[in-house]
Amino acid sequence: MKREILAIALFLASLLPFKYFIPLALILLGFLKLEKEWKILPVVSILTFTVSFFLDYTRENAVLLTLILPLILVKYDRLVSSILFSLSVAFLPFGTEDYIILFLTSILLAGIDYRGTIISGIFLFIISAFGYPYSNLAYFYLVFGVISAVLQDKIVIKKEYYLSLGAVLFPLLYHYTIPSILLSLGFGMFFPFSIVLSAIMFFIEGVKDGLWLIPTIILPYVFKRWRSVISFSLISAGLSWFSVIFPPLLLFLFLVYRIEKRSLMISSILLLLLSVYFTLSGIYNVLLYSTIASIISSAVLISSFNSRRVKISHNLILPGIIGIVVVSSILSIIEYNYTFAYLALLTSSIYFSYVSYKRNFSQFLLLIVLSFISRYPFISLSGYRLKDEVNIAVITVTLMIAIFHTSLVYSLVALSASLAYLMQNFRIPRIFSYIPPVAIIFSLDLTRVLLSLLVVISGYLIGRKVYFIGLIYEISLAFSLLYILKLI
Repeated sequence: MKREILAIALFLASLLPFKYFIPLALILLGFLKLEKEWKILPVVSILTFTVSFFLDYTRENAVLLTLILPLILVKYDRLVSSILFSLSVAFLPFGTEDYIILFLTSILLAGIDYRGTIISGIFLFIISAFGYPYSNLAYFYLVFGVISAVLQDKIVIKKEYYLSLGAVLFPLLYHYTIPSILLSLGFGMFFPFSIVLSAIMFFIEGVKDGLWLIPTIILPYVFKRWRSVISFSLISAGLSWFSVIFPPLLLFLFLVYRIEKRSLMISSILLLLLSVYFTLSGIYNVLLYSTIASIISSAVLISSFNSRRVKISHNLILPGIIGIVVVSSILSIIEYNYTFAYLALLTSSIYFSYVSYKRNFSQFLLLIVLSFISRYPFISLSGYRLKDEVNIAVITVTLMIAIFHTSLVYSLVALSASLAYLMQNFRIPRIFSYIPPVAIIFSLDLTRVLLSLLVVISGYLIGRKVYFIGLIYEISLAFSLLYILKLI
């Protein structure tokens, strides 16, 4: 469950512009480090690279996620996570005069490792020497680092308390006051002290009634048995409202339902009561949002409750697959268009991977999608270890595309993929299956040769733990280095 939430949140954050992505990414990476879920990172980075072929601005987000993985793999979980949490506050998109949020951060970090706050302060001092306006922040980091060191043995901070960091972030979205308040209160229930600071933040950001949120701090103590229900109901209500504005947030509602099944029902009723209040008060500018948000909560609740898996007969799938492959192959020869041939490869690859590798189907499908969108077809498929006699079908289709396509680069990549498939039938060291993806950056230039070597070794070392993760990280690293080389 935690892995799913972190993966979805990190991917959605990667769709934001870079200045908004940095603080959110650092917070999520801090949680990822605490939960030891490093495998999420390569998957999200490759998905972000895939999206970057449509949204160019997300490419630098994908590069950051890829290059930060070595830090996530460092053994010092508490120290690294505290550094990431601390730096996330420094890069929040608000004025440097708002330091109150740092105090909450320093207290929360006392439960992890106060050295992270101090290291972050030193880092900010260093980059401020290069003209970045972080010298004041660096001073406060060092001061609060000392405070954290004093408080560390006096305050016991549980892991769930770190979720309350969200309570003091949502006041920054003061243009969406009502859903921000709902989410701020929901996350604040995990560590009630944060509600005080979020109320002050709302007041500072211009919500003059924000201080009235402070009395809600007693709810977690008065309704101890209902604490979880109240928290997730408020979070569901806030997410439902924001889903009206940004529909992909619907994904989180399904996860919240799995955690606390009653939350969506309460959320729907709460939003409906808000709609009635807005109607009676004549506040029609937000009435539509609250009504649709109530419907969204209800819809997700119903769909989750009544979801059933639909099974399609194997006898219907096979003729369809054969038809697509045959028609695509004929069109590719008649029209002399490689797109049809590649469609045939995708279809046959999906089918045989579903039949032979049901457990790894989602992994293989991700590589197929990336390969289809990428300017370098077969890069992602080329290194995947198939270990099946049906490999010959993929090799044949790949070679046919290489023969009929006029592009030399495309043909070389297709041939390298074919060789990668062929090598898997023999006892050849696994590291050779990581070689084809370096075609993304490889040339006879010494710099690129060394970078290609770095890419292969990095993918191999990570792939010793999980082969699939090693391969997609290698592809992400190759794309990242290519992006950096273009900037240089």
